[in-house]
Amino acid sequence: MLLSIMAAVWPSPAPTVSERWHAWPVARVFPDSVPGSSPSGARVTYVLAGVAPEAPCRRAFQPAAVGPGCRTALRATYADSTGTFVVTVGIAVLDSRPPTQALAPATDPGAGLTDGSGLTDESADGLTDGSADGFTAGFAAGTAPDPEAVFVAGPTAGLGTVSVAAPTAGLGAVFADAGRPATVRPVAFPGGAAEGFGDRQYFTGVVVDSDERYVVATAAGYADGRAYRPGDGALVRLRHAARQLATVLHQALTR
Repeated sequence: MLLSIMAAVWPSPAPTVSERWHAWPVARVFPDSVPGSSPSGARVTYVLAGVAPEAPCRRAFQPAAVGPGCRTALRATYADSTGTFVVTVGIAVLDSRPPTQALAPATDPGAGLTDGSGLTDESADGLTDGSADGFTAGFAAGTAPDPEAVFVAGPTAGLGTVSVAAPTAGLGAVFADAGRPATVRPVAFPGGAAEGFGDRQYFTGVVVDSDERYVVATAAGYADGRAYRPGDGALVRLRHAARQLATVLHQALTR
C-alpha cells in the first residue's frame, strides 16, 4: 500500500532517449497507424502490417547501412492506406557512436535533408537516390536547420548515376534507376499487403541518422509483390513514403 502511494506521489522518471526503445511499449515505438501525406499534399495513412521479433543487426540490416556499435535491431512493416506500397522500418539501437562516426553539426541554416544523392529536398524532385547494387559503403550526410538536426545518410555522392524522372501513364513520375541503397532488410507478414515483401521486392529506401543512439532505415516496395530488376525505376510516391516513415519514427524516438 505504501509503495502504491509513493509511486503515485513520485512517479517514475521518463526514460532517457537512449532507453526508449525498450522502455516504451511496442505500440509507441511502432504505432498502429502513422499519419502522413503524399507528394501532392493529400492525406495518407500508413497502417501497421506487423512487428518482427528483435533481431541481431547483421540479420536485420545490410552491412553498409549501419556501422559498428549496433546493439540490436527492431523492425516493423507498414502498408499505405491505398494498399499500393509497403515499407519496412528498421531501428538500429547503437551502444555508442564511435568518434570516427560522429556527425558534423549543421553549418548551413538553409540546408535541406538529403537522401543519399547529395541533393536537397528542393533540388531532388525528379532525381534518384541510392547507390549501385553491392551496397558500397560511405556516407554523404545532409543537414537540417533545426538545432536537433536530423541527418539522412546515404552512399557517397557520385557512386550512383542521377537521372531525371519520366512520367508513366497512370502512375505519375518515376525515378530512374541508380541502384538500390543499402538499408534495412524487408519483413513480410502473411494475409495482407506485405505478404510478398522481401529482399527481392524492395525498390528504394532511406537511412535517417543523428547524434542520438538510433539509426532508422526504410525499405520500400510495391504491395503487388513485384521484384526489383536492375534498371527499374521507383515512383516518386514510393520514395516519399520511405523518407516520410523513416523521418517520423526517428523523430518520435529522439525528440
